[in-house]
Amino acid sequence: MSRDESPRSRAALADATDHREREAADLRAYAHHREPRARERLIRSYLPLANSIARRFDRGQRVPLEDLQQIAAIGLLKALDRYDPAHGAAFSTFAVPTMEGEILRYFRDFTWTVRPPRELQERAIRIERERNSSPMISGATRPHASSPHRSAAHPKNSSTPPKRPTRAPVIRSPGP
Repeated sequence: MSRDESPRSRAALADATDHREREAADLRAYAHHREPRARERLIRSYLPLANSIARRFDRGQRVPLEDLQQIAAIGLLKALDRYDPAHGAAFSTFAVPTMEGEILRYFRDFTWTVRPPRELQERAIRIERERNSSPMISGATRPHASSPHRSAAHPKNSSTPPKRPTRAPVIRSPGP
């Protein structure tokens, strides 16, 4: 008896076939009748796919993985609401680009106000990381009063008050 003919492999094949048939029936039931139980089963079935897509976009930078997973899950819900099984494409083929697009839209809308070049974005992220990890930036860089290296810009050495740093104005793109 070959490996493909074993009772265990036949049972696994039958389970996989039953699962696909049940999933196709749930997709039809939700698409045509908006059946809530079918929707719940489909969401539970495809949530691991949404989480794996979220992990692809997790670069450990500004957005926590849990947020990305929630955004991918929102994309899954939108894909489920718009999917039409009559078109013949597999649901995952339709859902994956929808979830990816939802994550990319989140990055576009909520991470940068102005869209600078990628090199500038990466440089800003590196600077922020250095600023957060370096104890010298937190205030220890100012010359101490007893230090022989006091600068002329120090308030005790100058009769004019030091200039306050100004912030660049935030430019927002017009909304839709």
